[in-house]
Amino acid sequence: TTTVIDNSGDVNCTGVIDINDAQLAYDIYNAKYTDFSLVSMEKFLRADVNDTIGLDVNDAVSVVAKIN
Repeated sequence: TTTVIDNSGDVNCTGVIDINDAQLAYDIYNAKYTDFSLVSMEKFLRADVNDTIGLDVNDAVSVVAKIN
């Protein structure tokens, strides 16, 4: 099956962009989750919110900027 990756900022796939998404992106960046049994590959890919094809602290900052 094909999954479309949405880089809107909803990293944890709850339907809401909130601080938990920023925390998850930050934790993935800091290698808290190191394999796909702990956090799905989709969430790893969704964590690249700023579409740089890499994950860094700026992805977490981008999520915070999207919180309404």
